[in-house]
Amino acid sequence: MKIFINNILILFIASIALVSCDKEDFTVLNSNATTTVSLSASDVVLEKDNAGQDVLTVSWTEPDYGFDAGAEYQVVLTATNGSITVAVGNSLSKTFETVELNKILLGLGFEAGSSSAVSV
Repeated sequence: MKIFINNILILFIASIALVSCDKEDFTVLNSNATTTVSLSASDVVLEKDNAGQDVLTVSWTEPDYGFDAGAEYQVVLTATNGSITVAVGNSLSKTFETVELNKILLGLGFEAGSSSAVSV
């Protein structure tokens, strides 16, 4: 009986040792991941006659994070008096229509009919 219990105990310990030795794969973030942003135009003129037309497209390359990331992108328009963030989702580009971009720039405090510098 003692030998039977010892054999069961050895079998149990061996089973636990085999199960606990699974190799785990860890995902490592590529901290050097970068993206390149491009604009469809460097100078944009918003005119009332062009309402409803596409005026600016911001696009970027997909960064290589080292794994399949479910990234949520944003476009940040920055001026000297503040910034506005536009959520894009998982798309790699954002196209602004004249009216949409005009509302954003007015929200940043720009005046109609004036020339202003904005960083994207």
